[in-house]
Amino acid sequence: RTTEQVVNIGITNDNILEFDENFSSTLVLVLMPPVDRVNLNPDRATITIVDNDKVVVGFANQLVTVRESSGFATLTVSLTGLIERNVTVRFTTSPGTANASSDYTATSVDLTFTPGVNSLTVSV
Repeated sequence: RTTEQVVNIGITNDNILEFDENFSSTLVLVLMPPVDRVNLNPDRATITIVDNDKVVVGFANQLVTVRESSGFATLTVSLTGLIERNVTVRFTTSPGTANASSDYTATSVDLTFTPGVNSLTVSV
């Protein structure tokens, strides 16, 4: 005959983008003589907490105007939310009415947000 008891373990929803995490629980025989007649198998369980948090990465301004004589345009990319691990996005340019070879320099660069950093700038 099998008897089950449920143990509830509270999980904290921390709103921080992080890797999945895990912890263990262990069974230890406390009072059940004779001890040699009780087998603990398995005596360890691993619990994995799957992260459900999200962050938003986007341009601080969707419309940037610069004079042709400026030499470059600077754009700010913002991250909204908290992170415990790096978040990397790729910034690329693509032609519209401006031509990459004669009006601007084509650019492709990875931008990496580290924990505590909420904005990065890129110049083209």
